[in-house]
Amino acid sequence: MNTFHRALLRASLAIAVLACFAATANAATNATVKVRIETPTETLFNGTVQTGARAVDSLGGNCDGAAGTANVSRATPISAAADAAQQASSTAFPFFAGYGGTYLCQVGAYVESYPHGSWSLKINNHAAPPPVGYVTGGDEIDNGDQVLWYFTDDYTLPTLDLNLPATATVGWPVEGTVYIYDTGTDAKSPAGDASVSGGGANANVRADGGVTLTFPQPGTFIVATTASKAFRGSTRVVVSAAASAPAVQPAAVVPLGAGSCKRAISKPRHSKRMQAKIKRCRIAAKQKASK
Repeated sequence: MNTFHRALLRASLAIAVLACFAATANAATNATVKVRIETPTETLFNGTVQTGARAVDSLGGNCDGAAGTANVSRATPISAAADAAQQASSTAFPFFAGYGGTYLCQVGAYVESYPHGSWSLKINNHAAPPPVGYVTGGDEIDNGDQVLWYFTDDYTLPTLDLNLPATATVGWPVEGTVYIYDTGTDAKSPAGDASVSGGGANANVRADGGVTLTFPQPGTFIVATTASKAFRGSTRVVVSAAASAPAVQPAAVVPLGAGSCKRAISKPRHSKRMQAKIKRCRIAAKQKASK
């Protein structure tokens, strides 16, 4: 191998290594997460988004006073909420952040108005993981994380988390669970006083947190859980129509000898097997008589 070929090989290897590092860095700053954006009465978004570095608009006025654009450098709860807002509909509902892209100011018609209401955050149902003591919109999130933004004026209110299969079939019961998470301690317990409804199905949660639902109609539904003194939870379920039952074919008539039929019918007590034979004999007799 001459000097030129060696130099060309080294350059090719260097480009490959740089490309590998770039792909790894890009993967590290992006994440696929589940996002739930809730208000006291409705779910604005419940689904999965792929999020990462992006620009977000900042709201002026009563959020942090400075309108403009902030650049988020990695996957965070703010970037996830911004991507969810864009994905929610073709028109995308209004979304604004604040404080350099670390605080949620507005989603849809729900705007920061402390103490009358503001956006609270939990990551994987936790509001206060160590060592910081609380989560923020600027925290880095990873693949598989669950991000919950909820608009409330009671910042101590516990939150509900509903788990159901992502798919179901009309008329077939599905099992799920509902747990309640304390906002101060992050403690988890069964939500035995909660109820679940959506897609035409309704059920009360059992004391152990379990719930059984049977959907009467096909479609894609947001199924919600509510309880007194707790913030609502929800999940998305796709319900398919039940498969049509196969047509019932008439039983074939098996010809029997005359003597066999006489002996079967003359028995005073009949087993199930003998009763079936009698039935076939009578069908055969009717067919013979009609010819």
